[in-house]
Amino acid sequence: MLYDLYEKEKKRVKESEETITLKLTSNLLKAKCPICQAIAASNPSEITICPNCLTLYHVSCIKDVIKSVPNDKCWVCNQIELKTLPLV
Repeated sequence: MLYDLYEKEKKRVKESEETITLKLTSNLLKAKCPICQAIAASNPSEITICPNCLTLYHVSCIKDVIKSVPNDKCWVCNQIELKTLPLV
């Protein structure tokens, strides 16, 4: 179900160049940012998501990492460069 929602949003975003919005489920609410290991969804306006593996990150954590490692990739799937994630 979450994957279907993600695919629908991904298509809409690709067409409209807007930010992906996901309904946070109880499992996502418990997910930890792989960089700092804190609960990622503690402040939903401060998270971003890897479109490949759906890992949640704190925007501030990604910004800190890409300052020192500009081409670093998702810490879970290693497929998407962190700098390409929406960091608004």
